[in-house]
Order: sequence, then structure tokens, then C-alpha cells
Amino acid sequence: MSQIQVFGLPSCDTVRKARKWLEAEGVAFEFVAFKDVGDLAERLPRWADKASMPALLNTRARNFKALEASEQATILGDQDQALAAMARIPQLIKRPVLDTGEQVLAGFNEADWRKALDL
Repeated sequence: MSQIQVFGLPSCDTVRKARKWLEAEGVAFEFVAFKDVGDLAERLPRWADKASMPALLNTRARNFKALEASEQATILGDQDQALAAMARIPQLIKRPVLDTGEQVLAGFNEADWRKALDL
């Protein structure tokens, strides 16, 4: 398995919970804050392909709800627009994002992460 990376916002409770869980399970990983991902716009299409766009886009985020209804509709109806919005506003990405090299999971679900990591 290649280097496991976890992406997210350091202040996010779910990200902190996932990181603690990985540490407790003895999983070696690299945490990368969204703001430190220099090629976020280039990574997002792969993440959307691997995890699926509905899984990756956080429509429950305050930042999404703060958008005009027309912009929300555009994002929901056009994957390219959604990817561009997530690159511009990383808070629109469901977090944390687990990238094993083979799989990408958005959001923390212990059972799904256990399966992806062969634990």
C-alpha cells in the first residue's frame, strides 16, 4: 500500500476524530491541511472519480448553504463547476478525505475506513 494521506481542516472535529482513530489503530499516515495542498484543483477530479461527487461535495457545509440558490444549483448540476467551487472554497469538501493511493473516501466512517485499510 502506498503512503496513506488524510486531508482536511485541522480544526474540524471529524478530522480530529479520524486522526485519533488512525493513531489508535497504529496506521501510519500523513495529515495534510487543505490550505497546504498546492495542487488541490488537480487532485479533486481524481478524488471525485474515486469517491464519487455526491460523497465528496459537502452540501451540509455552512459555506454551501451561504451560496446563492442559483450557484448551489449550478454546483449540484455541473461537476466541473462543483470541482472549481471546491478548489476555491475547500470547506465544500466533505472531510476528512482518506487517500490510500488506490481508494479515496470522503468523510469518516469507521467501517468503511477499516475495509479500505484492510484492518
